[in-house]
Amino acid sequence: MAPQTSEVWNHFTECEYLKAKCGYCSIILSTSGGSLSNLKRHMKSKHCTIPLNTNERNATEGPSRTDTVSHIATGRLSGISRPRLDGQSTISSYFSNTKLLNINQQKRVDQQLIKMIVKGYCSFDIVEDLEFQNLLKMLNGSSKLPSRKTVSNSMIPLLYHQTYEKVQALMTNCFAVCLTTDGWTSIKNDSYIGVTAHFIDENASLQSVCLGCDKFEERHTSQNVALFLKNTVQEWRIDNKLAAVVSDNAPNIHISCFAHCINLVVQRGLKNISDIQKKVKTIVEHFKRSSHAQSKLQAMQQQMGLPPLKLKQDVITRWNSTHDMFKRIVEIKDAVVSTLAILQCDVEQLTVVEWQIVECSTNILQIFAEVTTEISSKRYVTLSKILIFIRAMIDTMKSFQNNITIPNEAHVLVTSLLEQLNLRFSGYENNEIVTQAALLYPRFKKIVFNRYNPRKLDLAIGHLKRKVCQVILPGIVLAQLIIQAISLLENIGVRIDVVNSDGASTNRKFWSEFGISGNKSVLTDSFEHLLDPKAKSNDIVLIQVYFPTSDAEDDATGKVYVGLEKLCKLAKGEDNSMGKWNAFSSEN
Repeated sequence: MAPQTSEVWNHFTECEYLKAKCGYCSIILSTSGGSLSNLKRHMKSKHCTIPLNTNERNATEGPSRTDTVSHIATGRLSGISRPRLDGQSTISSYFSNTKLLNINQQKRVDQQLIKMIVKGYCSFDIVEDLEFQNLLKMLNGSSKLPSRKTVSNSMIPLLYHQTYEKVQALMTNCFAVCLTTDGWTSIKNDSYIGVTAHFIDENASLQSVCLGCDKFEERHTSQNVALFLKNTVQEWRIDNKLAAVVSDNAPNIHISCFAHCINLVVQRGLKNISDIQKKVKTIVEHFKRSSHAQSKLQAMQQQMGLPPLKLKQDVITRWNSTHDMFKRIVEIKDAVVSTLAILQCDVEQLTVVEWQIVECSTNILQIFAEVTTEISSKRYVTLSKILIFIRAMIDTMKSFQNNITIPNEAHVLVTSLLEQLNLRFSGYENNEIVTQAALLYPRFKKIVFNRYNPRKLDLAIGHLKRKVCQVILPGIVLAQLIIQAISLLENIGVRIDVVNSDGASTNRKFWSEFGISGNKSVLTDSFEHLLDPKAKSNDIVLIQVYFPTSDAEDDATGKVYVGLEKLCKLAKGEDNSMGKWNAFSSEN
């Protein structure tokens, strides 16, 4: 392989001996004999719009590539005179003597620049900004910025392709994937659908990656959305790994988002106090529109010794916004009332009873805000908490329902919220995935099912057992587990003489890992002790018998025992023991 000093390596990576992979189309090319002609020919024929080297890049940048170091170093310091020590270099001499970056260093600078543009949502023309160029020159006078055209036509596609391959590798290595999807319309009335994948990686960490955010021009019917998701799943090759698809509560999506359902419960309940909600919203809008009113409110808070807080507006599409609006206006109630009285504006104020309803409604909605925040976490799995959250919300509403001191309007709100909770979340305890997730959560386990029918717990355990039994371990993994088990047992003084299994394909692979085979030509039935090569094995005869099923006649079982005793007498030695294992077979 030729030394990676040529600028053509900006576009290729060494993938194996005398092979290089294109960063744009992933094609594998040969560099046999140390020649890079194949790579250059590929770039000119397949990616002709991408500058190959720095000279071509500089030609596209024009005046923006002019060197401003001397101007920075001397122009800003002109008129400043200070004695210079012998041997001390000036700023201008430092920049003029700066060593040029090699190809790998310049490549890392370009990669970091693109990451900054992508993650910071920066405009591509930042590379043409004079002050940004001056800053980079002051940090390193030899660094060279790419042109805007190079960023858009070359570097961004390269980063996209590299990121795509990384995500593809993550999708390949993960065991199961859950998708979340949602659609929306832009300001320009263009429809889009986004798909995000969530999975647990090899380090047991929750990961989330965006698989796509595509323009969707078809009608948002269930068939069209299903076809779009199917194509996305096939593109990323996760057909057999998909555990669930979660979205909002739209009629074209059948698996609902728990947080979205909570928001629907709250919105339905708030209709019972809509008049009061509108009055509060009108007050908030007045202070949001009038800068004079806002300054008076801040001055009043300062005069009363209150923290300078701003009112929050209610937005129907933003979860918990009504609760936040109520909570904030209650916190600065005195300042709001006093400011409105001083301004003498035409905004209708709340009565004493209405203020009580707002305060009580804030406390009622608090549980929904807390659950929504907790269930929306991105750092850990939240499905296991759903049953606990449902019980917490229902119990909280029942406690408010039994409180006779709350206003009648608040009592109606509580009743409506309780009805909606029972309506929307009544079947979650029957959901197989939800119950299994709750059962496996170390902090909950069986406690989650205390308030439900005991049958629900038995069903969850049964479903979980069947899933575990269906897991097929690779032979090498099974071998590692056997080694660990033997080691643990020997550490507590247990002597392991025999390891036995049936002839399933996984077990055959497991035995081959130890060099044991049942073929007549290479028949072996033992292997060397892993920790003590001098350990001697005992001559043991192991007879494995499959008894009749439990519904067989007693005579049939008795005949098996008689035959087994005859076989034991044929074995050498006097220490004969018979183990008793009860095997269970399914009805199928």
